[in-house]
Amino acid sequence: MTAYLRYLPEFDNYGIEKSVLQNKQTVPEIRLAEEERKKLLVPIQPKAKVGFLLGQDQSADGTEFYTIDKDYLTSLLNAGADLRFIDYDHAYTQTKQADALVLPGGSFDSPKEFYVDTPPSEQKTFSKRAFAYLQALFAAKHENMPILGICAGAQIMAALYGRKMYSLVKTAIKHQTSEQIAHDVLVLDNQFQQMLQTKHSVFSVNSRHKEALLEEYFQNPYQNKHDLKIFAISREDNIPEAWGNLGKGLLGIQWHPENMAARGDKHMQNIYNWIVLKAQEKHSHQKTDRIQAHIKNIPTRLNILEK
Repeated sequence: MTAYLRYLPEFDNYGIEKSVLQNKQTVPEIRLAEEERKKLLVPIQPKAKVGFLLGQDQSADGTEFYTIDKDYLTSLLNAGADLRFIDYDHAYTQTKQADALVLPGGSFDSPKEFYVDTPPSEQKTFSKRAFAYLQALFAAKHENMPILGICAGAQIMAALYGRKMYSLVKTAIKHQTSEQIAHDVLVLDNQFQQMLQTKHSVFSVNSRHKEALLEEYFQNPYQNKHDLKIFAISREDNIPEAWGNLGKGLLGIQWHPENMAARGDKHMQNIYNWIVLKAQEKHSHQKTDRIQAHIKNIPTRLNILEK
């Protein structure tokens, strides 16, 4: 079954009714309707399959939708992503069908074990959305898949790889604001700066989060088994703003670069270009592995024929 996202004027984003995807015997492939892609005038043809875990919205009459913000969509399409969308009922299987994973921001409770302070909710079970994030991450890790996490997606990725979080960050500056520019970020890593293709080690970003990673000097070194490095921090209070392991295809961004890319910021667009490039590399390696496996099996097949 193939289902298609379409423009939703009520939300000014793209989505599909949840009911369309429920109670299906087969795992749906969720894509953007081709006519919607044409309306967006995307100049680049798709290069690699990128899985994107959908958000959710509810209309005035109570109808529930899976959605993707327009800025996420255009940033990924402009990078050359052949998008495969992920719902909350089939997250593990749908993620494995892609070459890379994007986990967007969102509001949900992570496992209490991820925090060093008391989380705002004491719920004993995950929400369906939180469980979908974890399922998508498990699938991506199993497949050694490149991962890009944004805001909450970056936090849960880091926590799963051993980092600890604050459930409510309290510093001298506002980290949860609707302003287009909230504070300055200081880049600490040359490789990350090169990926952004910027000469500036300090630049301004937006900020819409209440949770945050612990500062580097408070992290327990024994928990960082996968060696996620802090790439950038908030210049005013040292809160981590970007992290990952570019060699392993892991990148987390605390701010929302898609909003800045939509306003023409080429350096922020490079973040989405990066995940598509990594998806291409993953696909190429898989293809090479299949060819090598086929060649390796040729002598065995010939021996069988001779017998």
